[in-house]
Amino acid sequence: MIKLLEVLEEFVLIFTELSLLFISISILVSFISLRYKNALEKHLGKASFYSYIKAFILGCLTPFCSCSSVPVVNAFLKIKIPLSVCFAFLLSSPLVNPVIITMLILTFGLKFCIFYIVFLSPMILLISFLLSFIDEKKLLKESFIASCHTNFTQDKGSNPTFKTQNIFLKNTSNVPLSKFKIKQENPKISLKTLCLQSFKEYKKLFVYLFAAAFIGAFLHGFVPRDFLEGLKDYEILGIFITAFVAIFLYVRVEVIIPLALTLMEFGVPQGIIISLIIAGAGCCLPSLILLKAIFKLQTIALFILIVLTIAISSGLLISI
Repeated sequence: MIKLLEVLEEFVLIFTELSLLFISISILVSFISLRYKNALEKHLGKASFYSYIKAFILGCLTPFCSCSSVPVVNAFLKIKIPLSVCFAFLLSSPLVNPVIITMLILTFGLKFCIFYIVFLSPMILLISFLLSFIDEKKLLKESFIASCHTNFTQDKGSNPTFKTQNIFLKNTSNVPLSKFKIKQENPKISLKTLCLQSFKEYKKLFVYLFAAAFIGAFLHGFVPRDFLEGLKDYEILGIFITAFVAIFLYVRVEVIIPLALTLMEFGVPQGIIISLIIAGAGCCLPSLILLKAIFKLQTIALFILIVLTIAISSGLLISI
């Protein structure tokens, strides 16, 4: 009974946190997209090397876990940021943010942290670049793509195409706005409109948020510590097993790093430790459920494969 109450309490906390975070981030990103639309298009609107760098840096500056990064990606995709650029943020935000870097330095030292950053940064940028060669329609759910085209449609590599009933543009629907020399004024930003739009997005993802919080409450803090300690004599195999186990847990970085330090004190090799940190921080079962509202199943499988590849290759490299 006590255990059930603890799970229920954890569920309420996680669900409230995810809900507030999703709504607040949606409002913030919608405001930024309206107020600084040109700047966003300039810096993140194209699948270019500099866009990946900027998205990566933005992720490094935001102390989000893998679950908290999903609402940002959702909002970015809504304002037409390329999926490959969004992936640079989705991977860097939970893996190279100020919280995890600080804790790595305090726990394992500066040398370990430098290796961590130097290895992860080019891998994330390379993966994001390679994703630009895949058609987004093959990766995103049809329902999500349809919701992104509610107000306007846009073809890849072209200017936005607006449908308007302005009397000065009569019979010119579906014509790129750039064809008209109209003095554009800064749009009036209504907080009420932003909130209503955010709640509409929240309603679409409510089931996924509920399921993510429910599963997260049961998994929260659970780590098979004795099992991981038993892998210390099988370093190479242990790296693979640890990555697969950690990716489906739900452990916050402020918990997983002290746990990793404890495992190291029991003689668990660094390769297994870094595999645990990257896989555990970069992905978790609740975040996969949230991504289910945006990505197709094959995209989620691809995301899991990417995190596993980074975690395992990092572990193998540090073991050499």
